[in-house]
Amino acid sequence: MVLLGFLLVGIGAFGMIGMRASNDANRKIYAVQMPKSVAVGEMMILVGRQRTTLDRVAIQLDPSDANSMLAMENGLRRDSASAWNRYLSFPRDAY
Repeated sequence: MVLLGFLLVGIGAFGMIGMRASNDANRKIYAVQMPKSVAVGEMMILVGRQRTTLDRVAIQLDPSDANSMLAMENGLRRDSASAWNRYLSFPRDAY
């Protein structure tokens, strides 16, 4: 019976240590890796929208519409550059 008690305490301690390590890994993912992924994803979406806008300008027949689309493309370029700079501001490490 004493042996079973020691096994129960030992297994419980190993479980607590494992849960702490798993919580630390989860915290590291959400604090460090996830914001990087979000910034890169946002930049990729904005670059795609920018390319689509440029394609629409290339096939546009009305120059007034083309000028408004180019203005929108400039805004998308600024937004994608800011998302990229936000990604670059995160620390670089082995994760």
